[in-house]
Amino acid sequence: MSEPGIKTSSVSFLPYKIKGNEISIFLQKRTSDAPTFPGAFFPFGGETETGEDSRATLIRELQEELVYKPVHEKYVGALEYPGHTIHVYIEQVEDDFQNIVKVMEGDYGKFLTEQEICSESEVPQEMKKVIPKFFDIIRSFNGKQE
Repeated sequence: MSEPGIKTSSVSFLPYKIKGNEISIFLQKRTSDAPTFPGAFFPFGGETETGEDSRATLIRELQEELVYKPVHEKYVGALEYPGHTIHVYIEQVEDDFQNIVKVMEGDYGKFLTEQEICSESEVPQEMKKVIPKFFDIIRSFNGKQE
């Protein structure tokens, strides 16, 4: 919990793959005892520590959570909330990404399409509200139209 008047920040990482015209995002299945969003599918990432910029947070969190160093990540913007900013990065990954990474936090990782995310009961409503924007961004980076 942050002090009143102090704005905190975090990073979310959305690795994605494209197969034909279908885009899938790799999400973490959080453990049932996770302090936030227990049991939910949610992006990998975490809180920014003192002295870190968002990219340093990204590198640290992905090493801790996936034993992975991003290769061609793209910063796509920030979600601003009262008292908190979430910096969002995307990266197109290979089909075998889930075999390259080692999920160290959460139960496992899984690729989900936009439709699967929107219909999945274990995806928080907060995420369902913003995820279409990120699929639109991914499509724009890749010249895909819905």
